[in-house]
Amino acid sequence: MKFLLGTLCLSLAANSANAFFLSSVAFRPNSFLHESSGYDCLSPMPEQETFEAIEGLLIERSDARYARDYDRADEIRDQLKFNYNVAVYDKDNAWEIVERGQRGGGRGRNQYDRPQRQFDFGPTGHDYVRNEKDESVLSDEKIEEIDALLAERLQAKLTRKFDIADGIQIRLEEEFDVVVHDGYKEWRGDGSDFAYKTAYERAGRDMSPIDEDAVQELIRKRAVARKARNYDEADSLKGELLSNFNVVVNDGRRTWEIRGEQTPREQKAWTRGDTPGPDEAADFESQVQALVEEREAFRMVRDYDSGDAILDRLNSEFGVSLSNRDRIWAVGSYVVPYKRDENCVPGEDEDEDFESTVQAIVEERAAAKAKRDWDTADDLRDELKKDFNVYVDDKRVVWRIDTGPPPRRGGYGGGGRGGGGHFGGGGGGGRGRY
Repeated sequence: MKFLLGTLCLSLAANSANAFFLSSVAFRPNSFLHESSGYDCLSPMPEQETFEAIEGLLIERSDARYARDYDRADEIRDQLKFNYNVAVYDKDNAWEIVERGQRGGGRGRNQYDRPQRQFDFGPTGHDYVRNEKDESVLSDEKIEEIDALLAERLQAKLTRKFDIADGIQIRLEEEFDVVVHDGYKEWRGDGSDFAYKTAYERAGRDMSPIDEDAVQELIRKRAVARKARNYDEADSLKGELLSNFNVVVNDGRRTWEIRGEQTPREQKAWTRGDTPGPDEAADFESQVQALVEEREAFRMVRDYDSGDAILDRLNSEFGVSLSNRDRIWAVGSYVVPYKRDENCVPGEDEDEDFESTVQAIVEERAAAKAKRDWDTADDLRDELKKDFNVYVDDKRVVWRIDTGPPPRRGGYGGGGRGGGGHFGGGGGGGRGRY
């Protein structure tokens, strides 16, 4: 299947690679400094309060993905989708606000099937505004040229022509001394950056005297590291804030505070989740348990590289997989058992096959997650929502009917990944389970 699309696939892969390159570049001359998610907004900018809330969730989700807490990352993705109508496109490092019911945000192949929607950005052709601190003197003709380039760059970004957008950005910087801030949707023509916006506000109850300038400098350096995706350096600076100043940072709220006295939270002990096999060595379980606990010790001090090395060894040498949420290890793939939410009672008009069909898809998704097949898991999550109006709560390990219009009777198909509808009706994309 990888070879069926030929040249088109190569073109899409190139665009995706360009997107990754752009997101990975730390700084160009005159480029901005900003603690942001690194994701571009492909739709007209929402209100500032909404934008900051979305950015905060995207940052928190990136942190969860980096820490391999995929359950938490999926929860945040759901929160973005249901609270803000935001679809996230990880391969493009982009997000957009979509209409209710519009499919979007998958990590799999459907990402490139999105129709390119046209937006009305007004007379300038873009939704960037001039920064309030820009005091440079620009003629009307010069501003018109800048507006035209900003509009051209925005259209290139919307159609994922990132190489063209990148070239226009360099031209703006070199020919016009214009710096563009995609996070704030602002530009300035004086060549200055947006560093003044990176400061985090102090929060918390403890307002003891502290060297706030030193704290802000460490936060600024951490912002540079995070933008360059140098997470090891960012973690080191976060640790320095904690060890030197007892300061913790909340990236979602863009605040910092002095940590108060806390009682260490007792962690549930790691246990085995399956039964020993007939040919299992006598010391197999003790060896695995020791490695699992060693990995946990590394994770507690944020040494994720060492922890991942042990995880790889557990997978390759022992055939063991782990569930971080349940703190359970098992030989093979440990599949988290999901069930119907006890508060979600069957409705009078519910098809007799509805629950068994949904449960089968939920279990298939759980198996995909256990194998770290995130593309399939995301497709199945979207299928449950679209075809059955079902929401999966990974934190509580339950599924339930989502609020809103009930699923259509007689045809749960349409929009799935295969042939006819689930129950024989509604063509156009269900996977034909019956």
